[in-house]
Amino acid sequence: IDFEMLRESLNLLKKRVPASIPKYNKKTKRREDKFVQVEPCDVVIVEGHLIFADKELQEMFNLKIYVDADDDVRLSRRILKEMNEEIEGKFDIFKFLEKYEKFVKPAHEKYVEPTKKYADVVIPNYGFTIEELNIEKQFVCKPALDLIIKEIKTRTGFE
Repeated sequence: IDFEMLRESLNLLKKRVPASIPKYNKKTKRREDKFVQVEPCDVVIVEGHLIFADKELQEMFNLKIYVDADDDVRLSRRILKEMNEEIEGKFDIFKFLEKYEKFVKPAHEKYVEPTKKYADVVIPNYGFTIEELNIEKQFVCKPALDLIIKEIKTRTGFE
């Protein structure tokens, strides 16, 4: 993560100035030379596994939300995501699980899980829509969503 670029972009948006964000290619796992213009607005949502790892970035957020999922759910979601993204059906579950156990899970425990303590709100999220194999439409309980909306209204003065 280019935390410096992210902080600069957020500072521009806070000043009501558009920011250019580099596009990310999921297949190559690299930035492209293309940029997306993000227009300033009243509420900016920044998401990512490591966004609370940078102290300066943490201090820029008005409301910090951590979506918590247990190991089994994270593993299931990751398998579904990888299977959906694999080209020509070449998904190797054994290689995937080896990588998960050696790198992904330990990295989560070392770098992501400890940042939960910086959140203003922790939302338990233990489900996903397997029938559609659509991990983008994940279940968030209504009371948690209502709490987020209330906090945004309180902190921004919106009604």
